[in-house]
Amino acid sequence: MTSAEVTRFDDLIPRWLYVVRGRRGRAAIGVAVALGVWIVLAVLNRPQDLRLAPALAIVLVAVAATSGPEGTAIAGPVIAVAYWFYAVPPVHSLRFTGVSTVVAVVAVFALVAVLTLLARRIERVVDDIRGVDADRREQTRVEAELRHRAERTVAQTEAVIALGTVLAGAHTVVGVAEAALTSIDLPTRPSSASIATVEGDHLRVLAATGAPPEFVEQLEKVELSRSPWLGRVLAGTPAYVEDRDEFAAEYPNALVLRLYRSGSWLVLPFRAEHTTGLLSMHYADAQPLRAFSMFFSLVGELLGSSLERARSEEQRRQQHQELQQSFAERDRIARTLSTSLLPPTLPRLTGFAASGWLVPASNDELSGDFYDLFAVAGGEWVAVLGDVCGKGAEAAAVTSLTRYAVRAAALDNPDPAQVARVANQALVADPSDLFCTAAIVRSVAGGEAVEVTLAGHLQVRQLIDGKVLRLGAFGAALGLATEAPRAVRCPMPSGSIVVLFSDGLVESDPDFAEDDFDAFLAASKATTAEELSCEIRERVTQLRRVHPDDIAVLVIQRSRLVSSV
Repeated sequence: MTSAEVTRFDDLIPRWLYVVRGRRGRAAIGVAVALGVWIVLAVLNRPQDLRLAPALAIVLVAVAATSGPEGTAIAGPVIAVAYWFYAVPPVHSLRFTGVSTVVAVVAVFALVAVLTLLARRIERVVDDIRGVDADRREQTRVEAELRHRAERTVAQTEAVIALGTVLAGAHTVVGVAEAALTSIDLPTRPSSASIATVEGDHLRVLAATGAPPEFVEQLEKVELSRSPWLGRVLAGTPAYVEDRDEFAAEYPNALVLRLYRSGSWLVLPFRAEHTTGLLSMHYADAQPLRAFSMFFSLVGELLGSSLERARSEEQRRQQHQELQQSFAERDRIARTLSTSLLPPTLPRLTGFAASGWLVPASNDELSGDFYDLFAVAGGEWVAVLGDVCGKGAEAAAVTSLTRYAVRAAALDNPDPAQVARVANQALVADPSDLFCTAAIVRSVAGGEAVEVTLAGHLQVRQLIDGKVLRLGAFGAALGLATEAPRAVRCPMPSGSIVVLFSDGLVESDPDFAEDDFDAFLAASKATTAEELSCEIRERVTQLRRVHPDDIAVLVIQRSRLVSSV
């Protein structure tokens, strides 16, 4: 039933009906009416005037309707006797002098009895109706209140969800604070608001709206330890100030009273693992803030978690940026180091020509491959091509260590086996735990032969008049070897070519393995080291590179014009 239907139902019962509820009041009305009627009849003194009976009946009905059965029981008999005494002949007599007299008197007394009983019955019915009406009105009021609360709860829940969506899109601490201040509009949009975090004994304002700069300055100057009411808030008790005078009576010296000259305000604490702060909102007009305590409690939790998330994201971004800068610097140093590991130009060797190149697996990674060629005492030369297991700066450092260990050892004793032993000792002592494969070649006998030592590396190829030979005996990689390596001597006829290469050349493409490379060399029409080097590099550009790896190639040819170095 709607409120309108309840109102129409209530209008069926006149409000003046049984308006007097107390027994004494009803009795007083009955006595007053009885005396009034008696006096009127005595003054009129109109015997045999039966027209007075309807008037007296109307009076009795009015008494019954206003004062109920109590007033009727008192006034009724008195009015009946007065009517019998003054209006029924003979004058001033209570005797029955005829049928009309008897009928009139009996009718009046019967009317009094009926009205008394009827008044009691009607009063009970009216009380029941009014009771039902009151219950229905109360039920309607309760339903309206519940509906209002439900609508308010739904509105607050929707506002929290919307706020959560907005805050999720902010990725900085200040961004979260600004987004929160522009999104909170319950119970209405505040006149001014701020969000601040606690730093030591002061506040640091992250964002403020509707407040002048001096307000922010004063807020950040507040010493929290000297503010009793802010201490209570930070301890976990939100401040909902709806009555400014009541707050002023409790905290007369509070700075907030000078900042907020009127209206109501709230100060809400929020906490997270590494974040503690206050949300302050001021309303120029008084607001029922406590009615929205559940909403603000959820806002505080959401704000704390969002600020903590944003703080973590900022730290991660900063760490990532610092890490990127560190990596960039490390890669720059390593790239410089890696570049320095390759000779800018190969040296000129009497009776020999050489050509070399290196193709890294990726432009973003440092190469672990290297090659070197240098002259040693006696007009001989030493060539080395290596492949360090690993990438990046650490591999570049091991590459540098290996290259210069080989150079230093060769200057003392160019025997490739001895050079391999020295380089192995250097890598074993290195804390990096990386190892390096290497092919070391040395010219001997005035250039008519070469000695080859393999340290875990692929065999060196020798091309003589279209035939391809594999030179060197396999040995353990540098940094892993436990046995002394050995050198294998091979003749180096005039015009012959030796090719040192890393495993990336024959392992990147499944269709270009070692045998395929040998066939490629055998079919080559190159007559010089430079031509063969270029042919090999051109072939590399055609590889599918299923397993990309660094590729290094060093080609050395004994000249056809001379027979010795």
